[in-house]
Amino acid sequence: MNTSPTPDLIFDVGMNNGDDAAFYLECGFRVVAVEANEAFCGQVAARFPEAVRDGRLVIQNVAVRENLAKWSSGSTKIIRNGAHSTWPARLAAAIGIGR
Repeated sequence: MNTSPTPDLIFDVGMNNGDDAAFYLECGFRVVAVEANEAFCGQVAARFPEAVRDGRLVIQNVAVRENLAKWSSGSTKIIRNGAHSTWPARLAAAIGIGR
């Protein structure tokens, strides 16, 4: 198992509409994007077909939840925030990555 650091890899948990992923790709990072909303996954894959094809963007349509052992059904209820369906994308800039 390779445990070497991969400084060019970003995990975008809660990919939403892909604005953060776009920023990271523009900065030269590879992105693993996690999104529970299947519609967003399809939209973002269509938005970045070359990055998906090249393996620079990997989209996982999954949800992240606490303590899997206590959930026996294997499903998770997803509740969307209608008031804030998209959040501003620029965390990387705030911590000094990129431009």
